[in-house]
Amino acid sequence: MSPAPFAGDGLPSRLSLDVGFADEGGRSSTLDIDYGVIPELRLALTASRSGNTDFDSDSLRIAVASDPLALMQIGLSYENWDSEGQFTIETKSLLFRFNAEQWGLSITPIQRNIEFAAFNRRRQPIEVDLTSKGISLSLSYYAPGGFQAGLSYTRYDYSKDVTLLNPVNHPVLARYISPIALSQAQALDDHNYYLDFSYQFEALFFSLTIGRSQSAVDDSITKIAMINSYIPLTDEWELSAGAGLQKQESEASRRQESEASILFGNLGLSLYW
Repeated sequence: MSPAPFAGDGLPSRLSLDVGFADEGGRSSTLDIDYGVIPELRLALTASRSGNTDFDSDSLRIAVASDPLALMQIGLSYENWDSEGQFTIETKSLLFRFNAEQWGLSITPIQRNIEFAAFNRRRQPIEVDLTSKGISLSLSYYAPGGFQAGLSYTRYDYSKDVTLLNPVNHPVLARYISPIALSQAQALDDHNYYLDFSYQFEALFFSLTIGRSQSAVDDSITKIAMINSYIPLTDEWELSAGAGLQKQESEASRRQESEASILFGNLGLSLYW
């Protein structure tokens, strides 16, 4: 996201609407509000829907945080991710961020509760739940002249052995776990990291993000590269556009020496006040 223009009493509030599209019928829509209650307190609310031809997922996130321009920022957030009631993740996180003139460092402990639909041997529906603890670290650098760089790393642990959810090694899972839940479970990360580079040109803000994640279920690797540009239309309105490529390398694709790839893009409009 582009750096919002500075106001005399802190950062302005923002309302954003973003729509995304991808190969194989992928689509998404996101409504995001970042409201400055007072200069020392901000409230954020994000609602999104994403999906493909098989199923849809809804996400709702609410967060409160202290002044992001202060020497130290503290924040709390709660997010609920629901894939048609078949797979849900509740995420609670606590943000500690330290700001210097040209550097920023954040530490975020994460607690997740994961539930998914399954069946017992009598084909009666049941719910399976597990917990996940994680830690996210990020480092930011702001150079004179408009260049910015950032590095983030997140790692998760799970209360149960999630490798048992790998359908390649355990084909019988298809009899006891719903297809939606089984599909979504493959995206449970062991760890991920992202590199961000951005630059403020005279007429637009441009960013490049490169990321890599590894599944905790089947050790598959997902790589992502995307670019985004943010173009001010007026003092209050901003247009955003982006595109990217995601590639996944699994055990099966390694044997076939091929990777599954998805092209995606997005368009957005933001209002500042």
